[in-house]
Amino acid sequence: MLSVSSLDIYAAVLAAMLLVLFMHNTISVILSELEWQRLSSFTAVLSRNIFEERHWPSWTWWSLVRQVFLLTGNVLLVFVGMTDIKDAAREAGTLAMLNMAFFYLSPHLSYLGDLLGLSLDTVKTLHRMMVLPFLLLTVFHLVVLHPAQNVFAKPFSKELYGVIASLAVAVLLLSGFRPLRRRFYEAFLRAHQVLAGLILCMVWMHIRDTTNKRAQYTAIVTAGVFGSLGLGQIVWILLSNKLFARGFPRARTVAIANVLHMTVESPIKLKVHPGQYINLCLPGVSISSFLQSHPFIVVSARHCDDKTVLELVIEAKRGWTSRLLAQPDYAPHALDGETAPRQQSFRCIFSGPHGPRHVLDDYGVVVLVASGLGAVGLLPYLEYLLQGHSNSTVKAGRIHLVWQLRHPGKWSVVSFYNASAEPSLEDGRPVSDLLDHALDADAVDSGYVRAHRHHRTQTPRLTAADHESVDLPLVWRESTSAGATSDLLPRLG
Repeated sequence: MLSVSSLDIYAAVLAAMLLVLFMHNTISVILSELEWQRLSSFTAVLSRNIFEERHWPSWTWWSLVRQVFLLTGNVLLVFVGMTDIKDAAREAGTLAMLNMAFFYLSPHLSYLGDLLGLSLDTVKTLHRMMVLPFLLLTVFHLVVLHPAQNVFAKPFSKELYGVIASLAVAVLLLSGFRPLRRRFYEAFLRAHQVLAGLILCMVWMHIRDTTNKRAQYTAIVTAGVFGSLGLGQIVWILLSNKLFARGFPRARTVAIANVLHMTVESPIKLKVHPGQYINLCLPGVSISSFLQSHPFIVVSARHCDDKTVLELVIEAKRGWTSRLLAQPDYAPHALDGETAPRQQSFRCIFSGPHGPRHVLDDYGVVVLVASGLGAVGLLPYLEYLLQGHSNSTVKAGRIHLVWQLRHPGKWSVVSFYNASAEPSLEDGRPVSDLLDHALDADAVDSGYVRAHRHHRTQTPRLTAADHESVDLPLVWRESTSAGATSDLLPRLG
């Protein structure tokens, strides 16, 4: 059985891994302050991909170092001081449970990221990082102890529950193969959650009658943390949506082509930072839509009385968003030769805003890069930087916005219709004009709006402009290919 000192060592190893992640996220800022060019080059090498394949996650030198560090710690804890291979296998089973506990820190990774102050990508990295040691320890435990030999020795034996848990792990891993996951994401997500619950239950049935108290305590604490955080999330969603007081919030949607513009009314005031997103569920779209939620970046947040109106711009693809376009009231109709879509309202449930705050106040030069409809996701950053410059709270002396378009005419004709006179994304402007509208925040000295100079290139229907002002020149160009973007970036310094 693992000694207390061994657990302390393993806890130190995991703490060190978290420290490495935090250092990885902050080292670029530190290097920019200290101007350590050599260390900066070293960090660039560590962040370079060493393995990248379409159907598997990419690997960098950073991820390789973290994984080797974690695997080495697990191997040492299993084999150091052990004289019998079966004792080592039992140690591996207990250690696998400790690793498995990281999978149950929260029912939803967005909430875990908010609790830890990490981005969703970092939380996913942590989640994936624990898979390999957990899998290797589980396989070693099974191969050495041969639980399948005693599965039918007696009804409902602990070996039977162990085999069921192992099969559930195998199915879960196979279902996570990237092509299957992307093609059937909603089914994968719910199956992933159901299998995770089944694994935890079967593991408890496997160890409940053993003398391994440490494994039992680990399972109890894991289930307790998972249940408590899950209950807390449910309570927060109910309170933030005020479901009992006002019923479901409403999401109003307008569609043109394959683009959806959606406004979500929050019954409470929300503080939304640029780049944050909400998880949205529309129960009335289809029979199974109440089980589906999707993350969408908040393009704009407007406060009205005691409410907050969140604006989203969504490119419909497969599944949930494509079914929105299939609604009868979304079919565009001809009106004097123009396309005028009709609006539709749905009940909705949302959580958030999620995601860390990206602080850009202290940077002298800011580069914003987007492709296609992703340009609207940069609007909050652009408005924040320009407003902060006007208020003397942002140091940015130069902002570069690079918009890559593979089909130059595609987003120039996308507009949204609304009879409201309030300035918002619904004013019937093209996507390119929305970016021009954001430049209205470029004002100083009692609201004086500085002069802008626009130079249009290539496609007349697109705004590809060099936006210049007295103190804060904003270079904004379009590029129609990846090569053009790569040629443009070196000149942005």
